[in-house]
Amino acid sequence: MQSHPVDRQFSCTGLYFLLLLLLLPALFNRHHHVATVTAINAETAGEQQQQQTTQPTLQQQQQHEKPEEQQQQSQPQNNSKPNIIIILIDDMGFNDVSYHGSNQILTPNIDALAYNGIILNRHYVPNLCTPSRATLLTGKYPIHTGMQQSVIINDQPWGLPLQEQLLPEILRDAGYATNLIGKWHLGFWRKELTPTMRGFDHHFGYYSGYIDYYNHTNHMLNRNYSAGLDFRRDLSPWPEADGLYATDVFTQEAERVIYQHDAAAKPLFLLMSHLAVHTGNENNPMQAPEEEVEKFSHISDKKRRTYAGMISRLDDSVGRVVRALSNKGMLNNSIVLLYSDNG
Repeated sequence: MQSHPVDRQFSCTGLYFLLLLLLLPALFNRHHHVATVTAINAETAGEQQQQQTTQPTLQQQQQHEKPEEQQQQSQPQNNSKPNIIIILIDDMGFNDVSYHGSNQILTPNIDALAYNGIILNRHYVPNLCTPSRATLLTGKYPIHTGMQQSVIINDQPWGLPLQEQLLPEILRDAGYATNLIGKWHLGFWRKELTPTMRGFDHHFGYYSGYIDYYNHTNHMLNRNYSAGLDFRRDLSPWPEADGLYATDVFTQEAERVIYQHDAAAKPLFLLMSHLAVHTGNENNPMQAPEEEVEKFSHISDKKRRTYAGMISRLDDSVGRVVRALSNKGMLNNSIVLLYSDNG
């Protein structure tokens, strides 16, 4: 499979319009039932192909749920508008998932989504976090919003322009409950730039480009300063998760949002924007729970072994989110998209 250099910049605008195309019938209140659709974005090119496999399906996986999870099953939602779940991974490479043929790091939950959905091997994104995320939420090339140059550093007074209408604003106007869990990285020097001012009913996560996986602070050695705790529930600092692994904290919040969501009242839009597998702070960039790292003793390089543990925990998160949707009776009326902001 031939690939191109990851520093070539392309836009994921097409993915935005793919999403809108899937949503149009529902947004105009026409009867529309959408099965789970998974768009797997690759930041480097692969051969576009129809994937066939004998891998276990999502339905087969759900048959092995724990008893307490099965007890949380609820009636399917009676809403014609589909739920929209975007799982945004940070900096994961094209060859870091096993459905692309790699047998070094197995990703069974991500693979199950891919094999039961649509694999998009020719969707390109900008090679930096801020421009890529600006494109996702506006549907525009970043050069058209002034976000094309670089990433936002904490003390820089700029962000995604307020005149831009964002995807969560459109969906909220269409009757959706809108939630962001995890990373923002589109500006916070003014309150008006923060997520709950830009269309999200609820935000649980951080504003900057990265944080420590355990103490959730942001520290930049090259600028010789620490921004301190960067973890919030909506607009309030939230230190209660100190010492807990960020991927687990975000997953637990996603499960809470899904289980507490009133699917009969309105559809759910959830953007789950992971810290993983981006590095943490520069003084300790690679962090994973020890039990995950121990699964990869066949990898000799210590950093690569830790990175594999980060991906493994992330894959487990994907499975937990899909299982929560299934238990809640929401999965069959959900569009699930999973991709990396860049690699």
